[in-house]
Amino acid sequence: MTLSTTEAEYIAAASCACQYIWLMRLLEKLGHKGEEGSLMYCNNSSTIQLSKHSVFHDKSKHIDVKFHFLRDLVNGGTVKLRHCNTENQIADIMTKPLKKEQFIKLREMMASTLLSNKQHFPPETQNQLPGKQYIVHPLPKSINPDYKPSNKLQGKIALATGGDSGIGRAVCYYFTIEGATVAFTYVKGIEDKDKDDTLQFLDKAKAADAKDPIAIATDVQFEANCKKVVDQVVSEFGKIDILVNNAGEQHSAKGAVVTFTRSLGLQLINKGIRVNAVAPGPVWTPLQPASLPAERVATLGNEVPILRAAQPYEIAPSYVFLAANECSSYITVQVVDPNGGLNVSG
Repeated sequence: MTLSTTEAEYIAAASCACQYIWLMRLLEKLGHKGEEGSLMYCNNSSTIQLSKHSVFHDKSKHIDVKFHFLRDLVNGGTVKLRHCNTENQIADIMTKPLKKEQFIKLREMMASTLLSNKQHFPPETQNQLPGKQYIVHPLPKSINPDYKPSNKLQGKIALATGGDSGIGRAVCYYFTIEGATVAFTYVKGIEDKDKDDTLQFLDKAKAADAKDPIAIATDVQFEANCKKVVDQVVSEFGKIDILVNNAGEQHSAKGAVVTFTRSLGLQLINKGIRVNAVAPGPVWTPLQPASLPAERVATLGNEVPILRAAQPYEIAPSYVFLAANECSSYITVQVVDPNGGLNVSG
């Protein structure tokens, strides 16, 4: 029997710490030495303060002495107590009757917490943007062997920026097997090898009536360069039916992409041009090891409900859908979110 919430939370924290020590010793006997400093969440600020200070005041005088070893564990760094809001206290799922919405929320949080440190990829990094695909391990996957093309883009000319690797490469491939002729841009020097691999990749996949794919070296950060690319593609193929601003999206915040999509889409709607965006969640591409710290790379995907990162081939069909009139002729000024279950309604 406890006389206050602080007392109850303190005893619960001490019991949890005891179980942690038992598990650590068991793992050590099995040859798996864990890291010191296990993180424990508590929604009672007084309990956290009490665990750090040995003052014997009104909130602690009724607590049995046997529970005060928690102070030694906290002060010694064996466990760390961190405050969390009551609505985010995962332990409540085990101890309290909850409303359905809160139960589902805590259940999802518990699953995410259990796997929050799960490593999906080697903790590798690259020292230069936008990253090289051919040295990424494991290689990002551009092809889904179960995908069945049906000539959705036959006769179309597509231009994709940043099409040499990652999502851009997968999009170029899917456009190609759907019958389109593809041109893409890349960064000269750093992306030469990826460019060559992609051209070979697309050439083998192209339809009999499609023209050979081309790659154009440029820096799309400059407007004059973008105009030159468009002119070159039109000169080579006579038109552009589909434009994918993949490189631009990689360097923009989602809010900026959404605003740009809506603004441009409304300007062009009377010309029969549809403008949409794809806003993927975490995807295994060269951009990740080139822009994230090693520990973030290793656990990429743990932050979304599906608890893994996507492969590029899982994102590319969204672009096919938006590019094919037979699929999306009535869709414009919209954002498709293949993001692993993140809630984007807000």
